[in-house]
Amino acid sequence: MRGGRGVGDFFRGIKDAIMGPPAAPPPFASAEPLEAGATPPSEEVTGSIRINNDKRLAIAFAVKYARVWRLPERVKVELADGSTLLLEVDQKHSTANGQFAAGVEIRLVCSLDVKLTSAAVRVIVEYPNEPGWTVELGG
Repeated sequence: MRGGRGVGDFFRGIKDAIMGPPAAPPPFASAEPLEAGATPPSEEVTGSIRINNDKRLAIAFAVKYARVWRLPERVKVELADGSTLLLEVDQKHSTANGQFAAGVEIRLVCSLDVKLTSAAVRVIVEYPNEPGWTVELGG
């Protein structure tokens, strides 16, 4: 066919005319307003433990979607025995604040006073009034 549209383009045009444009993807957060003091849902990712000794717990995880990372002062760490710890984040050795593309690895290093008595299974990063992170630890 010279200089014209192909049959596929013809039928695609008819389909678009009947069906309308493709729907926009759903927004990241709910369109419904949050109640005062409520926290938006966290992004769930899988991470791994890089260091676990008497002084540090270091984890790494990859960003699923492009978004802003803000380094927290503290994180909650859930252990296999069901206990939860609030740990200070080592600002010097963790990934600094920034806008990251999907697939970029973030490193989060926490200071420990003593060695953990049970395996860390989850790290929760919370921010007021914006989505945080829930990092499920596998290996």
